[in-house]
Amino acid sequence: MAKIALYIFIIVTMIGLSLTADILGMNQSISYGETLVSSDLIFELGLFTRGNSSMSYLGIWYKFSPETVVWVANRNNPLAERSGVLTFSTVGNLVLLNQSNGVVWSSKSSRVLQNPVVQLLDSGNLVIWDKFSSSSNEAYSWQSFDYPSDTLLAGMKLGLNLKTGFEWRLTAWKSMDDPSPGDYVFVTDRSRSAMSKLMHEFPSDSCNLYDRCGANAICSLGLCECVKGFMPRSPDEWKVLEFSSGCMRTIPTNCSKGEGFMEIKRVKLPDLLDVTLNKNMSLKKCKDECLKNCSCMAYANSDIRDGGSGCLMWLGDLIDMRVFEKQNYGQTLYIRLSASELDAIRDRTRRKIILVAVISSSIIGGLLSVVTVLWCVKHRKRRIRIGGKSSDRTSSSSQETIKEFKARPRRVQE
Repeated sequence: MAKIALYIFIIVTMIGLSLTADILGMNQSISYGETLVSSDLIFELGLFTRGNSSMSYLGIWYKFSPETVVWVANRNNPLAERSGVLTFSTVGNLVLLNQSNGVVWSSKSSRVLQNPVVQLLDSGNLVIWDKFSSSSNEAYSWQSFDYPSDTLLAGMKLGLNLKTGFEWRLTAWKSMDDPSPGDYVFVTDRSRSAMSKLMHEFPSDSCNLYDRCGANAICSLGLCECVKGFMPRSPDEWKVLEFSSGCMRTIPTNCSKGEGFMEIKRVKLPDLLDVTLNKNMSLKKCKDECLKNCSCMAYANSDIRDGGSGCLMWLGDLIDMRVFEKQNYGQTLYIRLSASELDAIRDRTRRKIILVAVISSSIIGGLLSVVTVLWCVKHRKRRIRIGGKSSDRTSSSSQETIKEFKARPRRVQE
């Protein structure tokens, strides 16, 4: 009977633990190595250390990825060694105690609770509420979502509460292994008009998004275009404005004679994923070295000051390029193309130049013809006008001469 009772006790205890694995009640505590786990096993809360540090922190992380910590309580007051106890104070606050029972961190709930309960939700929100009241958001006396660390989870807020003046913000870690507040803070711009509630403005130019167009493509004014000599790797995706598959060469390069480079100005240089750098090499020498290396995709000056110096050579796909519309922005990039592709580009360029010249000549010739016609018409009208006035004067003079002749006395011939 004693063994049966013991088994029943163990089973009941295990059931109780499994049912309350996401909840911590009054007179309960969590020490280093113990955790709360949300009901669907998404998030976990407990004490942790990072790297070689001996300091420990109370935090929340993804259950499947313990290294991904999304919230830290005692960022400014780490615990020495692997110590610390999480429990409730007499007034219902959640407190983190050190080895001497000193309070390292407190939830500072908005009201005194008689039967406080802390629960880790599947959203990653750690909430405190009264055991005998509703567990709705309105009844939470405190929640971790009001105090973000460096991670914005679904359901969190960023911005300013205009009624209370409370501000939600994100603050970076000092380093990968040090969760204390770092140098960067993500906040809303409070200088904006209150009538605007603009909490965050995303980039108006999607070209600012990393790798917007995939490999070997250039972004301009939010749209993607393959570099000359390249074509979409997945044309069907590009038709629906999905550019992540990038571009591939239309004609592969093979280090054959006649290969060269196409110049692209005002470009943001590709990401430095696979490059070689020589700070003392001239641009001409850089070109020669790139031609010798069959893996070299492109080259550019590494330093654009004082006319440019140094050599950067890209040995793989060109990622995250964009063209700037404004002058004096970006750099000049030289992209390797096959001999036949370069010949085709040169032919197209010549045809465009000839076409532009023909059109320009036609326009100029047409304008000259119009000007000539207008000039002739104008001067013809003037001659007609002047000719008409002369005729009138001649006629009048003749009539006066006739009248004068008739008035003279005639001499009779004897």
